[in-house]
Amino acid sequence: ANGSTAAGAATRGPSRSEWLEQLTPIVTEVLELKPGQLSRTGDFINDYGADSLRAIDIIARIEQDLDVRIPDEAMPQLTNLDAVVDLVARYSAQADPDA
Repeated sequence: ANGSTAAGAATRGPSRSEWLEQLTPIVTEVLELKPGQLSRTGDFINDYGADSLRAIDIIARIEQDLDVRIPDEAMPQLTNLDAVVDLVARYSAQADPDA
């Protein structure tokens, strides 16, 4: 398999690292952080002083910019950047292409 990744058919849509690349600037902007300030595991509330309205803003931006719908009940899981990437990857894969 001359060096190419074997993920192929199993992977639909962007990879986790591609989502991370797209989501980092969105979350950085919503949390009003400087580029490079956001870590993947930094807690939005405890480390960055975010409130629940920021989670709503993050979801709204994801839906607007990336066309991925995150259900409201998933909002409490938006605790850090890694969690956001996981949710976006999960819900983008579930998306109905005809929706």
